[in-house]
Amino acid sequence: MHLRSVFFPILIFSLLFSWNCGRSDYEFGKIRNGKLEAKDWNPEKSIITLSGNWEVYPEKFLASEPIPEKILEPVYSSIPQVWNEISKDGKLLFPNGKGYGTYSLHLELPENSPELMLKIPDQGTSYSIYADGKLLDTVGKVGKSPETSVPFLNTSVVVLPIGVKRLDFEISNFEHIYGGLWFTPEIGTPSLILRKLHYSQALDIATSAAVLVLAIYQIMAFIRTREEKSQMYFALFSLASVFRFFLTGNRLFNSVFPEVPWEISYRLEYLSTYILCSGFMAYSATSFKQDFHPKTEKISILVLLIYSIPTLLFPAEFYARLLFPFQFTIIIGGAYILLGCVRAVFNSRPGSRFFLIGISFILVAGANDVLSSNYILNTHYILAPAIFLFIFFHSLGFSFSFSRVLRTSMEAEKGLQIANQNLNELKTELENKVESRTVQLTAAKEKAESEAKYRYDFLAIMSHEIRTPLNGLLGTSNLLSETSLTQEQKEYAEIIQASGENLLHLVNQLLDLSKIENHRFVLEILPFDPFAVLQRAARVVKARAEEKRILVDISYPEHHPGIFLGDEGRIQQVLLNLLSNAIKFTGSGGKVSLGVRFYGEDLFSRILEFWVEDDGVGIAEDQAATLFEPFVQADSSVARKFGGSGLGLTISKKLVELMGGSIRILSTPEKGSKFSFLLPFPQEEPEKQELEEEAAPPIVLPPLKILLVEDQEFSRRVAFDLLTKLGMKVHSLGFGKDALNQLDRETYEIVLLDIDLPDISGLEVSKKIKETFAHPPHLVAWTAHALPGSEEFFENSGFDSYLKKPSLKRDWILFLERYVQSRPKPAGGA
Repeated sequence: MHLRSVFFPILIFSLLFSWNCGRSDYEFGKIRNGKLEAKDWNPEKSIITLSGNWEVYPEKFLASEPIPEKILEPVYSSIPQVWNEISKDGKLLFPNGKGYGTYSLHLELPENSPELMLKIPDQGTSYSIYADGKLLDTVGKVGKSPETSVPFLNTSVVVLPIGVKRLDFEISNFEHIYGGLWFTPEIGTPSLILRKLHYSQALDIATSAAVLVLAIYQIMAFIRTREEKSQMYFALFSLASVFRFFLTGNRLFNSVFPEVPWEISYRLEYLSTYILCSGFMAYSATSFKQDFHPKTEKISILVLLIYSIPTLLFPAEFYARLLFPFQFTIIIGGAYILLGCVRAVFNSRPGSRFFLIGISFILVAGANDVLSSNYILNTHYILAPAIFLFIFFHSLGFSFSFSRVLRTSMEAEKGLQIANQNLNELKTELENKVESRTVQLTAAKEKAESEAKYRYDFLAIMSHEIRTPLNGLLGTSNLLSETSLTQEQKEYAEIIQASGENLLHLVNQLLDLSKIENHRFVLEILPFDPFAVLQRAARVVKARAEEKRILVDISYPEHHPGIFLGDEGRIQQVLLNLLSNAIKFTGSGGKVSLGVRFYGEDLFSRILEFWVEDDGVGIAEDQAATLFEPFVQADSSVARKFGGSGLGLTISKKLVELMGGSIRILSTPEKGSKFSFLLPFPQEEPEKQELEEEAAPPIVLPPLKILLVEDQEFSRRVAFDLLTKLGMKVHSLGFGKDALNQLDRETYEIVLLDIDLPDISGLEVSKKIKETFAHPPHLVAWTAHALPGSEEFFENSGFDSYLKKPSLKRDWILFLERYVQSRPKPAGGA
């Protein structure tokens, strides 16, 4: 049968069942003017509820402190009912519900009545039960003042003496806002009373167990996914329900823990009720989010806080007064939840129908309990069985959902089998395509590697072949400039020197670009002073600027930016590239300025901005976009007019990016250009004293014995003459074997070895020297091999130093100074 056809009949049946859940096989005793008329009652078949007009004696304990009845005038009060409204002559007898007194009932029971039992529901305070003046039981401690009265929460049952004629309830209340006989006592045979009691307790325990199992399930589900809030709220609702079952009704909590004070038990009862209701509303709203207002969840939490905080902070006399407004809130919230669930049903949300049936039990039971607590209905509280039925239908909805999911999964499995078959066919096809594509990519990779190797080999050969003649050219130019020359000859020598240095600069730029692109460029991080970098860069270009009568100006900020950790050499290289361009493109009498400033900082770095600005020819905006590409200049006429390869800016950009920064240009044609770059540096600032260097005394080069091994005659001649003029004692040879023989005959401090010797390589010569001599001379790889990694390769191959060609006079002086500083001092020296 389709679910739609049975939905509404089930709903109507559920509502009717919930309504009658509180009714039982009870008889209502005929109590008038404090007398029970029950002579026709059959104790074996039913239980009598002692509701009716009881005698009330305010501020009197008749059973424990007997007073002749003829001098007492009772007041009659309907039971069940709190005594707050009992009055006499227009005066309230128990103002604010506080006070003490005695409830009395005269019994007219059937003759030969069997043994009877009296069940007294929890009255929320302290009381003593007397039968014909005999004390049967006491709950809490009865007293005439707040100091002597101790309330307790508990349901009690007592066996009545056979033939009992009178019952007296001595009650005292000084804590709660309500007092008296709240709930109706019941009388019947022990078997009926205990059966009803045990049934009620079993229902509480069974409901609690079922709810607790579901709560644990929802908690574990929420812990695993942490996505569905409805699971968390259902667990909250369930746990609060369990606590409320044990804290109300039969008061199982107080039976198990009688030492817990009345005040704590009462607070827990109210808190569990607030959490239960708020959790239920939040659960409903998060289960069907599209059918409830988005703020419903927050409102439910707000309601919980509004009622829970006073319960925690204030005494019962205050927070008990919030019960009525809370009941009003429950009525409004219940109607709202019902409306949202009806919308969910109309929108065909999964599980909404069973959910609506389940909450119908909750809402009907809630309405019944609210009306019963206000004595509008004379029924029992039925929230526990209602929650049990809600759990049942909730589980039924889960089972239907699971069946639907299982059916869907089976259909999906069948679809997956078909899809898997199609995927296998597609896999085979893709494997064939991948195999074919792999062959193509492998061939392309091998071709690219071959081309890369070709470019690398070409660069290596060209670098070596260019550097070797440059060594002779520049060395000869150095030697020539130191001879007696006419003015014309000096100019020719200077042209040769400048042309050679330009060619060497181009080769070095190509090598730098190769290093960066092959990721072989290593930064040297040391402390440096930004001002010192600017000053050194300005000194390097000073002579060139003075030739063109260009003013080089350093712009210092108002405050020193501090000491930084970075690669000072690479920063200076970028500045020199920019300065060289600025001087090149600035006319005579112009101005070039450079500077640095503190740009900003974040949690990890401090940022400096360096800049070089000129008032030269400038660059158009469309040309500036490609200016940092290799071999690109502003236009074709630039190379003809000013010269240059167009590699300087490319290398500068790559160096700046390698250091984590960025470079940009602002330029206006005929007005000049400004190049600036930002560089980040670590936050820690090194100590300034790390940079302070003592002024080193001038180094005097001693006459060192040097063996020069070079097969190219012109390179050997130039190096011999340069070193001789520097005061060195040089012996030159052209073959490696001759060098080994010469070392057997004579001792040298330094051996300069070319690598590509005609008989045996410089590497072999170096190896044999190391193997032959216990104290070998200082071996220097003097070579035109200058590709990335060359220096490390030769040092790892046994050489002590590396000196690349071409070697100018300044290069020889720098090398010799470093050697003199690092060589061991003679024994007994100063």
